[in-house]
Amino acid sequence: LDLTEQKESLLELVDIRRALEHEILRLAVYKATDNELAELGKIKDVLLAKYYRGEDQARDDWQFHNMIYSFARNNTMAKLITAVLEAIEIFWKHPLDMADPFTETIPLHADLYNALCQRNVRLAQTINDEILDRVRTDIQNNM
Repeated sequence: LDLTEQKESLLELVDIRRALEHEILRLAVYKATDNELAELGKIKDVLLAKYYRGEDQARDDWQFHNMIYSFARNNTMAKLITAVLEAIEIFWKHPLDMADPFTETIPLHADLYNALCQRNVRLAQTINDEILDRVRTDIQNNM
């Protein structure tokens, strides 16, 4: 029973992440500078290169998302989303014991980056929702 409750809490955290990231993406689209987006593009390129070579890209994925969070220019929101992500990471290591979760979402990061560069809030949010839908499915399949 405790394991089921923990996994349900993890799914709730994914829902919280979705809500926070919707607003973060909205703010990021309007506040990110072209230079910041170019830096994000470099991280995206490294992330995807490692993915296609089959290398661990967890650190680069974290860096990619953290940079987007910084674009929102809202320190409190960044702290909230970081706390949610840290809690999610703890859950997927235990009780789910997922060593390398959610890697199939990595190619979508290129689409998310392009939506940010296009300054398209709805598209960025839709792509992010797809990423989180896949995360949710992976979690549910491990229940």
